[in-house]
Amino acid sequence: MKNFIIAIIFSAGLHIIYFATMFLTGYVQTLNYKPDLAGKWESVTYLQNEVAFGYAGLPVLYLFTFIGVVLAISVGLFLKKKLAE
Repeated sequence: MKNFIIAIIFSAGLHIIYFATMFLTGYVQTLNYKPDLAGKWESVTYLQNEVAFGYAGLPVLYLFTFIGVVLAISVGLFLKKKLAE
């Protein structure tokens, strides 16, 4: 049970680091963005020709990665304990 709690804490820490890194990367990119308004007037096109559809991941995927990391760490800690004996 102790290994499972350690695995949950470690997985939560990894996910917090991941989300913080994504947030900070976006924040820094937003701060450093310098629009070129004068240059944009030279190539005017209709907006309909420039629409790009992106990909948005499913939030439930993060639940699966959390559970997967917890299980992987639990197995690793269990094997470490068994090999140490």
